[in-house]
Amino acid sequence: MKRIIAVVLSVCLLAFSLPLQSRGAGEYTYTNENGNITITKYSGASAVCEIPDTIDGCPVTAIGDGAFRFNTTVTEVILPDSVKEIRTRAFDYCSKLSKVALGEGVSFIGEFAFSQCISLEEIHIPDSVTSFGNCVFFGCTALRSVTLPKNIEKIAVSTFSNCKNLESIDIPESVKVIGAGAFGNCVMLTEVTVPHGVTTIERNAFNGCTGLLWVSIPESVTAIDASAFTGTAPEIHGRDGSYAESFALEMGFAFTAIEEPPEETTKVGDVNGDGIVNAKDANVMKQIIAGMLQIEKESEVFSVCDLNRDETISAKDANILVRIIAGAEIL
Repeated sequence: MKRIIAVVLSVCLLAFSLPLQSRGAGEYTYTNENGNITITKYSGASAVCEIPDTIDGCPVTAIGDGAFRFNTTVTEVILPDSVKEIRTRAFDYCSKLSKVALGEGVSFIGEFAFSQCISLEEIHIPDSVTSFGNCVFFGCTALRSVTLPKNIEKIAVSTFSNCKNLESIDIPESVKVIGAGAFGNCVMLTEVTVPHGVTTIERNAFNGCTGLLWVSIPESVTAIDASAFTGTAPEIHGRDGSYAESFALEMGFAFTAIEEPPEETTKVGDVNGDGIVNAKDANVMKQIIAGMLQIEKESEVFSVCDLNRDETISAKDANILVRIIAGAEIL
């Protein structure tokens, strides 16, 4: 009896570890590893592919290497929140794929995952994604708009290389490194603001971006490869005396200094905005309290007048202003 039970258990364990065919329409080939489903092949005929969140009662957690590669039927893919990984070349060369809805659970997108998807025009990448492989959107020639996640630290090698219709990019403040060839040959890019926090711009990062007019580079950047802007000559915007300025001079690029933001000049109690707190301000406040002058609650004048911060302008504020003018109270 024990021998029979052992044989049965062995067969069950073997079956559990092998790739299983979908019991439904036969659209998916997949593996089950410790109760986690990885889709390894899609063979369906539908143009819209909504991947299930479970198969055989187990969560779908990954789209495997090359699972949809070279597919010429699918135009839209919808991934469930259960998917955590999109692996290498998962959707590579899906020539008709124009829409992708990523679930909020995905944390990693492998190299070449969406490369050469020549019909893909836009994509929103959720903040759950913390890292990319190289060349994720390489050659997505129709791509115009991308929303990047807020937690990535590097825009990887050739991530958007040859995305020839990419018109703008909002680089998250979490990014520290713009990788080699990250935006190579993005000929429609006209301006780029590098956020504070980036320290390094690697070789050929903006190589061949022939439409690039200007790049704003913060003081946090301390290393820019000499080839970063090969084939283009943008005007560099940065602080006086910064690394950005020395780089621009070395490369022969025009440089425009970014002015320091003006210091706050509004004085407490300066109701009439003349830079002096005196009896004139008290008279203006009296007119406001009496309703002779109307001001919006969201205005700077209201903030200046509301000296006790009770969100109303009243005699209490007038009394405080009188003491300020007399030098008896400092806020």
